[in-house]
Amino acid sequence: MDRKKIWLVAIALVAVLVGIIIYGRRTDQNFLSALAGAIIPIVLGWLLPKSKAPESAWTAESGRGRPDKTVDELTARYGEPDNLVLLNPVKGNDAEGVVLVYDGRGMLIVNGEELRKSDVIDVTFCNAAVPYLPNDYQVVLTTRDRQRPEIHLYTGNDVEWTRQAAEEIRGCVGITPNP
Repeated sequence: MDRKKIWLVAIALVAVLVGIIIYGRRTDQNFLSALAGAIIPIVLGWLLPKSKAPESAWTAESGRGRPDKTVDELTARYGEPDNLVLLNPVKGNDAEGVVLVYDGRGMLIVNGEELRKSDVIDVTFCNAAVPYLPNDYQVVLTTRDRQRPEIHLYTGNDVEWTRQAAEEIRGCVGITPNP
């Protein structure tokens, strides 16, 4: 079912259920109103995720292929890297858990996508957590690319690990730290 049909069905169903709620209130049939009111979120929760575009549509529109998901797939595609920066030990074999460095080609593989070293302007780190939650540190790459001016790489909740990863990436792209 395409997105337009799903939205039309959702709107029609919500309109019918709202009508039942109004009818139930006017005729003192509160059970009918409560039942219809409980069904609306269930229906919307079931229909709305189905209306999202599939991943392949996004990659086709952006002109990029599907990013590889594991380090094994990346090394099979690009060859053995000159250096590897481990961002998150828990995701060590996932594309999000490492940065692969290819010095000869002058590029990094970040989140499964190519990034030229010359496009990286700055490398820093920050705590992205909200109050009352554990720390959630990330390395932030600032780039010259207008499509993605910042790339956030999640590293977990160890500030020292994050600082070390940021320094390693800084060294790989040739950015010297500020004195």
